[in-house]
Amino acid sequence: MEDPKRILIVRLSSLGDVIHTLPFAAALRRRFPEAKICWAVHPAFAPMIPSPPWIDEIIEVPRPSLGHPIRLIREIAALRRRLRAEGFDMVIDLQGLMKSAAVALLSGARQKIGTSFMREGSYLVCRPVRGPHAGNFDGGHVIEQALDVARFLGAQQTDLLFPLPQQTDAWENVRERFELKRPYALLVPGTRCETKCWPPEHYAMLSAALRTEGLDVVLLGSRGDLPRSEEVLRLAGRQETEETPARMIDTTGRTDLPEMTALVQHASLFVSGDTGPLHIAFAAKRPIVALFGPTRPERSGPYGYSGAVNIQTPLACRNCFKRKCSHWECMKAITPQQVLEKCRELLAAAADAKAADQS
Repeated sequence: MEDPKRILIVRLSSLGDVIHTLPFAAALRRRFPEAKICWAVHPAFAPMIPSPPWIDEIIEVPRPSLGHPIRLIREIAALRRRLRAEGFDMVIDLQGLMKSAAVALLSGARQKIGTSFMREGSYLVCRPVRGPHAGNFDGGHVIEQALDVARFLGAQQTDLLFPLPQQTDAWENVRERFELKRPYALLVPGTRCETKCWPPEHYAMLSAALRTEGLDVVLLGSRGDLPRSEEVLRLAGRQETEETPARMIDTTGRTDLPEMTALVQHASLFVSGDTGPLHIAFAAKRPIVALFGPTRPERSGPYGYSGAVNIQTPLACRNCFKRKCSHWECMKAITPQQVLEKCRELLAAAADAKAADQS
């Protein structure tokens, strides 16, 4: 079969899923260096898509106006015209949902493929590719599931390359606005799913210990995470003393996606549950302590990176994937002392590596 000349990647959302797709994009570019490769994505996540040579063009797909039939029809027609104008030979659906399958169908590409984990009837549009990491929640890591598709297309993938955009301008903005003048630990108290959150009192205890050891502590999150960050601040106390000279800085709800990414990229330490910024930290190769209860680190945690430590709850009910729980204890069972010990180990290893580089 002739190599495709125009390829469309469909991964509309969410933040973590977009980050997990970056190694696939790199592998696809290496396999098809002359092809035009486009990426269909929701506008909110467009800043995370790499620029050329990795991705030639971003096609922003707004969320559909489901409550407005006439507007929805116009949006579908406009998207169809936009996609058909590219003349795609191949579309690769890495999301495997009805909405991503609709984009694949509208593209008009002759060849339509997807991962092994295709839901909501998307397998009727795109042919699932079943590789050695096939499966749903019990399969391999989602990065490997996507790379199975790249291998099916002939890619010789030997490493995990994350072509993460560098947010230089955004970093200058946040560094000046929040007066970031010393190394800082970045803590993310909230997640989109309540059961994946580490308790605020645990974050408060950890932040106090890290500040005592000389690190500023920066809280990060969206506007929806404000209540949790405020509770961490309340419990930790904002009064500086001689014992805790470092600052506590709350950026929750005060950054856009490029600024949030810049804060992650420059952190000396990163701690969170299973949430979007965690995957940015992984892609940026920051020292990470990742906390898991209802989800599996083997499937969605930092992967193939020695600078990340995954701590999973010891409770037998772990890996339930529940969004709500009547007896939620799994994340509480991960203690601040456990996390602090791993933070100290990572900081010491980073200091040793820096000293070795300077010698």
